[in-house]
Amino acid sequence: MPSTGTEAVVVVGRIGRPYGIKGWVHLQSYTKPSRNLIDYRPWLIDGLGRPGWEQLDCVDVRDYRQSFVGLFADIRDRSDAANLSGLNLGVPIETLPKPNSGEYYWHQLIGLPVINEDKVVLGTVTELMPTGANDVLVVRSEAGERLIPFAASTVDSVHVGDSILVRWSEDWD
Repeated sequence: MPSTGTEAVVVVGRIGRPYGIKGWVHLQSYTKPSRNLIDYRPWLIDGLGRPGWEQLDCVDVRDYRQSFVGLFADIRDRSDAANLSGLNLGVPIETLPKPNSGEYYWHQLIGLPVINEDKVVLGTVTELMPTGANDVLVVRSEAGERLIPFAASTVDSVHVGDSILVRWSEDWD
């Protein structure tokens, strides 16, 4: 499997533990709705023993309880499937559909400055974390890291490519 050479990849899911004895694996979707995982292709895998993302063809995907199971080409048994466990599933950014007006993908928020209502730059978004109650912006600055709820009560507006405006005091950690 040659490297794709794709620089811009978005992680859309993760390969879980083996399912059965014929090479199937559990698939965890990070997309909303979760079914979008099935539509995004080609799937790229990071961590197959070589640097970079590599395409691995999925030959079948099925619904399984609240998620999915999949069978990849050349994965013939449970041992082969176990070698994929824990690896990320990605897709080239250019294959994602363009978001509707006012919508955005999380990867578009990484690197944006976060500015509060007093025009103080609190830092830069380094990641977003899903939690049970609401998602969280991880914001880093020279002063350290702060977690800001990504909720309507704290986020005033998101300007893709520019900034995120929040109601969050500079003193709150």
